[in-house]
Amino acid sequence: PELYASTKTINGQRGLEAISGKWICELEELLATLANDYSGTKTDLAIPSTVKYGIDYTVKYIGNNAFKNCSNITSVSIPYGVENIGEYAFSNCDELTSVDIPNSVDSIGKYAFNGCYRLASVHIPHSVTSIGEYAFTNCAYLAKVNLQSPVIISNGNLKDLFGTQVTEYIIDA
Repeated sequence: PELYASTKTINGQRGLEAISGKWICELEELLATLANDYSGTKTDLAIPSTVKYGIDYTVKYIGNNAFKNCSNITSVSIPYGVENIGEYAFSNCDELTSVDIPNSVDSIGKYAFNGCYRLASVHIPHSVTSIGEYAFTNCAYLAKVNLQSPVIISNGNLKDLFGTQVTEYIIDA
């Protein structure tokens, strides 16, 4: 089974939403990390590749708005196996300085990292075939973008994807 790395609140309890639509509310440590209003003391977010709840669920998607406005997060490690990063998934994580996007990700949703003010560089692996509009805009410190995907290069205006402040593009397609 697959799992969206996204949180919702029902009756005051946070839960992870599985593709089947079931709610999982007993994963306290994970939920503390994945909470939309992240207010813990942890700053390094490591999304797990699997979550056990009776059986193992493989994390394949980071849902829309999953970590939006989580201002304490400074780094994100996404495991190999995640295929999609949803719309607004990390938008306005203004303290985020680094993100590790694995070579399993094939799409990054629109505005996914918009407003990540302190993000200075990003590496887009060869596996990424689409990036939604304005995915990395309003990232004031984003100066360096390493692109390994020729599809993105041929199908998009780089300024619409990454903003006007980028001073260095490394294209290694």
